[in-house]
Amino acid sequence: MQQNFANFQIKDAQIEKFFDTFKKEPLGTGRNSIVYLTQHRLSSVYFALKEPKKDQVSKQSIIVLQLRYNEINIFIKLWQNNDQEFPRCIPYMEKFSESHQILMEYMKNGSLLDILLTSGKFAEKFARTIAINLYNQIGLLHRNGVVHFDLKPDNIMFNENMMLKLCDLGYANQPMGFTQGYASPEQIQNKIIDAEKCDVFAYGVIIFIIVMGFPPFQHYQDNWYEMISNQQWDRFWNKVKQNGKPDPSDEFKVLITKIIAADLNKRYNMQNISTAVWYTLEKASDQECTQELLKRISLRNVGYYKY
Repeated sequence: MQQNFANFQIKDAQIEKFFDTFKKEPLGTGRNSIVYLTQHRLSSVYFALKEPKKDQVSKQSIIVLQLRYNEINIFIKLWQNNDQEFPRCIPYMEKFSESHQILMEYMKNGSLLDILLTSGKFAEKFARTIAINLYNQIGLLHRNGVVHFDLKPDNIMFNENMMLKLCDLGYANQPMGFTQGYASPEQIQNKIIDAEKCDVFAYGVIIFIIVMGFPPFQHYQDNWYEMISNQQWDRFWNKVKQNGKPDPSDEFKVLITKIIAADLNKRYNMQNISTAVWYTLEKASDQECTQELLKRISLRNVGYYKY
């Protein structure tokens, strides 16, 4: 049953009074936070409860608390500004000031990372549908003045209705928040000129993984990244073939050269991406894509992992 968050109210911001939280098996952990499944006793609605790790709280880390307030304020802004017009934003949160907790929609079907680890790459028609939905989500953030700065498959999640949603906004608008392998060169060097293009670079890495089944580079000193940085794309794709990896469409190759370009001036912005030929090719319908995702999730639920 679809959960109605729009009219959900909490009179007293004390989790232990109204919620049963399952802390034996966390839903996930991050650098500074841990997420648990919790259930509202009166309505039986499940939520995800995000709170700082205990060691972070005991240290009274100012940075951690600043990140928590940053995430809370961004959630409030996105929800208040867009209401139902923000269908892929986590649509409900509540601030618990004393414990720095955030109550969020429970993303029942897990992350894109879980799905990729379970079943590997997607055929391009499915990858294209996922990429378009992700593009729309990032664009909506940007139009609301929010740059994610830590886009990666771990932070792309699916709710019970298989709606794709971006999560973990703790580092949003905070360039220091990044993950190796997804951060743009200028983000690593702390020389950001166009913040939105940092998200574009990470987006490029993500769709590369969705289509190819492996990342375009492992770290910023390896030979793969050197080829990307030096615009040696023919050499790059030849090496992909030599390693027995799939050969994607030419349109996909062209798109990748534009969105993970190391040179900021040569990298596409969000508007450029929307005109790329790759997006005009055959794509799966949302219904077909949902069925494909659910099929892969069923593999995960029975304990099958490809890697």
